[in-house]
Order: sequence, then C-alpha cells, then structure tokens
Amino acid sequence: MLDRVVVVTGGASGIGNASVRAFASQGAKVAIWDQSEETCKIAETISREFEATVFGVKTDVANEADVQASLKTTLDKFGSIDHLVH
Repeated sequence: MLDRVVVVTGGASGIGNASVRAFASQGAKVAIWDQSEETCKIAETISREFEATVFGVKTDVANEADVQASLKTTLDKFGSIDHLVH
C-alpha cells in the first residue's frame, strides 16, 4: 500500500477509523471524508501516530456538492485516488 491514495468515508470513527489506521500503518496516503467536526483533528492525530500522510475533509457524502468539493480537494492534494472505502 506504500504511497497508494485511499479515501475512507466515515473514517473519523468506528470501522472507518480502523481502516484509516490500517492503511496509514502500511504507508498509504489517506483522505478521511467524514461529517464529524473533529475530522481534521483526527486525521492529524493519525498522521503523527503513523508518520503517514493523512488529512481530513469534513464531508456529508449524502450531499453531492460536498462530495464534489472533497473530490477536488483530494485530487489537488494527491493527484489521483487508488482506492475508496465506503
């Protein structure tokens, strides 16, 4: 997974958060899309914990405009997306 780009929706808690941690531990670059107000803070914590590139985008995946904005942000940062976990 080294340097692969992964988007995890719902990655701020629960199974999504466990997925983010698993990918980060394997060297993936991870974008957390979650509607939690704590998404960015959680991403920063995981990034430091695993010395990985992890960033958070507050996103409501039921809102098409949010998804489009998050997609643009992620592509601007990473250039591509290799995997999506929903």
